[in-house]
Amino acid sequence: VAEILSEDDFSVQEVWKVLGTSEYRKQAEIFEYFPTSWQVTLAEKGEPSQLAKIVEQMAHDERVDLLRRLDSGISETILRLVDEANQRDIKTLAKYEEGTVGALMTTD
Repeated sequence: VAEILSEDDFSVQEVWKVLGTSEYRKQAEIFEYFPTSWQVTLAEKGEPSQLAKIVEQMAHDERVDLLRRLDSGISETILRLVDEANQRDIKTLAKYEEGTVGALMTTD
């Protein structure tokens, strides 16, 4: 699904519409398979509340990587919409610099 939705044939709005037809856990699974550049584009042009629900369901290290790649304003908006437990988890992992063992681990 991610391969097909990553093709140039689909607009950002169409991808969000397709993702919106499934539960958030499934959306997160698909989202994690998108190329990084496509994840960033979708995040920048998507609805923050929907993206926050997806971020809550993503793998711990994957969601931190995504938030690091986003503009700080977008990242902060999404982080404010994520539940408190996930906020703490994200902040804990985000403390580690990219390329370190801490950045590769998950809180699980």
